[in-house]
Amino acid sequence: MIDANGDYIIKGHSFKNSSFFEFYRSYNRIEPAAAQELFGRITSSTGSFSMFNSRGEECILAYTPVAATEGWSLLSFMPMKDLRVNTENWLLIGFVSAGLLILFVFDMAVMLNINKKLQTAAREAASANRAKTDFLSTMSHDKASGNACGRSVL
Repeated sequence: MIDANGDYIIKGHSFKNSSFFEFYRSYNRIEPAAAQELFGRITSSTGSFSMFNSRGEECILAYTPVAATEGWSLLSFMPMKDLRVNTENWLLIGFVSAGLLILFVFDMAVMLNINKKLQTAAREAASANRAKTDFLSTMSHDKASGNACGRSVL
């Protein structure tokens, strides 16, 4: 956090000089008029820009005024290399893919087992249906034959 003169109110370990404006001028080439315009913008508005730190690393500096105070600004900067991270974790992608493949194979095995049981049950039901039909057909035929024989005997 800095005041309107660039003096630190709260100083982080990243800022090396006694004043932010001095720190900025130490590691970044800038014309005096451009520096005044930039420093005025830092203490009066919100934004960000690129700068170099004491190690010569390109950093992004974000700034915003503190509403409860007059002329104070909150600063934060981070090396650009920290913003450029490799977001692809191939090991994680491999484990997730292998897990999904195992689940797919397991699901297929379970479904094939259930399908086989359903086919067996369907065959048994069809066989029982045929046996019932044959039984009823035989009973109906015997009853019809018995009645015909019974009338002729009388």
